[in-house]
Amino acid sequence: MPRKPIWPPPVHHHKPTGQARVRIRGRDYYLGKYGSPEAQAEYARLVAELAAGAVPAPKGAAPALTVADVVASWWEQAEKEYSERGRELDQFRFALPPLLRLYGHTPARDFDADRLETVRQAMASGSWMSEEEKAQAVKRKRPVGWCRNVVNRRVVRIRTVWRWAEGKKVVPKGSWAGLCVLRGLGTNSRAARQTEKPKPAEWGELRRVLRRCPPAPRAMLLLQWWAGMRSGEVRVMRPCDIDRSGPVWVYRPPQHKNDWRGHERAVPLGRKCQAVLGPWLRDCPPQNYLFRPGRGARSDHYSAFSYGQVVRRAAEAAGIEGFHPYRCRHAAKQRITRELGLDAARAVLGQRSIGTTNDYAAGVDLKTATDAARKTG
Repeated sequence: MPRKPIWPPPVHHHKPTGQARVRIRGRDYYLGKYGSPEAQAEYARLVAELAAGAVPAPKGAAPALTVADVVASWWEQAEKEYSERGRELDQFRFALPPLLRLYGHTPARDFDADRLETVRQAMASGSWMSEEEKAQAVKRKRPVGWCRNVVNRRVVRIRTVWRWAEGKKVVPKGSWAGLCVLRGLGTNSRAARQTEKPKPAEWGELRRVLRRCPPAPRAMLLLQWWAGMRSGEVRVMRPCDIDRSGPVWVYRPPQHKNDWRGHERAVPLGRKCQAVLGPWLRDCPPQNYLFRPGRGARSDHYSAFSYGQVVRRAAEAAGIEGFHPYRCRHAAKQRITRELGLDAARAVLGQRSIGTTNDYAAGVDLKTATDAARKTG
């Protein structure tokens, strides 16, 4: 009588290579270094695919280029092409770990839309993360799984790597098109957490937050409110980057969101912004950052996390939920659009496409419609 197979299959230590090995149906599968998190992730993926009825990639043939190899080759090229002053590489650093955890050892030729969908599901649920990483996210009061918009953007970045790999003939022809078969998660999808579109800050709630903010974050929020700056731009302000020769000052950030694309960014600073900046410029050396954290900080300027954390705590103390610095930029978009039009808002906010600015004009349209109804109806 044949023995009943053990399930799930046990993992053995292959001492000659130091790898973890699983034998399934008479075939050996090597998972990576024995006892490593990578080997555990590969084992989980293998068992999940077997349970779902998928046939694991065959082993024992000539070594094939793996997903991890493709990513490593792309990264070497990307570091030469993307500017260090931009944040695009940082976005890839967030997008690629789920792919490498789940399919790093998989032959690149076998990575298809079905496997990409598995990666997407892991992004949405957070199942690709270790228990320690999940605990850290909970400690920081952050969701474990990513929301729909973030998942969609990071899937696109994985496709970007495959588009490059196909162009370099690293993966078979049609591989990138095969990944594009997977459609993005829609607004009604239940596969990922849905988030509401951020609403512009109201002056009343901003005032309540400002009362509970330290001086530096208070000034930063006001600059975002009046000038519509991004958080990354206001955090790195220095006197040497501000041209004060005219009635309207011009701030040119040393780094900004679209720097890697070669776009220039100039922020006009009117009287209200100048009044906010005056006390900070008085005794600050030209090359120093204007807004510096308190004693014991690891950096000489606020990071995205530390700035957001200070503002979030101030908002919580004021009894306001969901307040973050970007809402001040959002409010500036609506205010400038209402008073001066879309093109003026696009220019002030540093957006190349008027369509991007128009995405935030819904509140302006409602106010215009309300005023018309008041006059006519």
